[in-house]
Amino acid sequence: MAKYTKEQIEETRKYFLSQGFPLRDANVGRKDLSFFVLAPELNPELRNFAFVCVGDPLGEKVIGVSAEVPEQFQPYWAFHEATEYIDIGEEVKGRCLMALNRELNVLPIEFKPTYLPLRLQFFKDLVDYAKARPEKYSAEHVAEFEASRDYLNKLENNIRAGK
Repeated sequence: MAKYTKEQIEETRKYFLSQGFPLRDANVGRKDLSFFVLAPELNPELRNFAFVCVGDPLGEKVIGVSAEVPEQFQPYWAFHEATEYIDIGEEVKGRCLMALNRELNVLPIEFKPTYLPLRLQFFKDLVDYAKARPEKYSAEHVAEFEASRDYLNKLENNIRAGK
């Protein structure tokens, strides 16, 4: 993922505001987040997408979550992006799975039966989406997404098996 300039990040923020995309604030896992709820039409080929635009220094950011993601789950989608790209950093191998683990640790237990299958489907879709766009996603990106998909798949199988 490219690092964006402060100006590019501000232009993205202004564009989202000009389009009327709601800006939500949330506190997840003692982390204050602000993120935009984006129209699914911005990326119709990937359901339940997330968007992150980070700069240098990494504190500059714009995060977005598709309006297709159920409202109660949107802050956790945003938490994942902030954790992966700001707290952990893109240069760290295994960052997506690390962020997913942190995300699942702060997710309320009552959300898990509905959340986990939705998140698994998202990562399945993301792997296919990224593989179809090698000009945008490197093999390393795909491997990051596959690790999260595989972890969620294992978790789902264990739940079904009563483990």
